[in-house]
Amino acid sequence: MSTTDQSRVVAQLTVAGDLTLETVSTTLDSGLLRVFYRLAGCQMIECVELTDELTMWVDEEGLYEPKPVNPIATVIAECVGVRNQGMTGGGLVDLGYRGDVVFAGGADEEGETLGLSGKLVADLRMLVDEARRVAGIVGEVGGSNPTRA
Repeated sequence: MSTTDQSRVVAQLTVAGDLTLETVSTTLDSGLLRVFYRLAGCQMIECVELTDELTMWVDEEGLYEPKPVNPIATVIAECVGVRNQGMTGGGLVDLGYRGDVVFAGGADEEGETLGLSGKLVADLRMLVDEARRVAGIVGEVGGSNPTRA
């Protein structure tokens, strides 16, 4: 693990559809995880690898609290072939990702989570805009109070 201070950019995507960037300065991944807990509003967090360069951090207990589905995060994950599925009495069902989520980069050679590069931030903004259209939510990325179309 690295002992030097690292600044990393991460992004919070709320259930309401607001995308907010935050620059985090930490010395170890454990400090970064505390930031993820705060931004996702949870006690237990799970990493969902969307691509080698993009991860989405979600509330591991979002189904049990229960938290509302984050439609934009769910659409983004499904667009890259990642689904949150579970078994019910009727079989396998899509559960969606619940609560606020946090996006970060992939991992370096030591397994430490990277921040979002400028290109990833731009790509994420485009993904969120497209996911809004797919989910039927109107509003600009970073805008307040998106509504269903």
